[in-house]
Amino acid sequence: MTHPKSWSAALLTLVALACGSSAEPTATTPTERSEPMMVIRVVVDVKVDSVDAFIAHLNVEAPKVRELAGCLRYQLFRDPSEPTRFLLYEEWSTEAAFEAYRSSELLSRSFAVLGPMMAGPPDSQYFAASPTGT
Repeated sequence: MTHPKSWSAALLTLVALACGSSAEPTATTPTERSEPMMVIRVVVDVKVDSVDAFIAHLNVEAPKVRELAGCLRYQLFRDPSEPTRFLLYEEWSTEAAFEAYRSSELLSRSFAVLGPMMAGPPDSQYFAASPTGT
């Protein structure tokens, strides 16, 4: 899904919601890791009549995700200029930790609830940070 708005400008203006990350960055620096850290960004447009339920569901689910091994950050942001557009930003210590979550029953159950609230398919991108931080 492509939007004419500049992503950098939109990301600078996103507002953190109540389910903001409580996870603190770990003491592990990029040079201490043997595997790349994973960063995931998911942009989703939500049906107008589902926005409150979408936020409420993620407020319940986010703490569960943050407790999973390897979850460094799991945070929802809302675009203030398009209040039905959300960014889910995730950081995982390794690709294996992310894959464990991605194949988990927790994600499957959550997507079963959130999927019908979405106005279209989510726009996801996955990034691997170099173990050396470069």
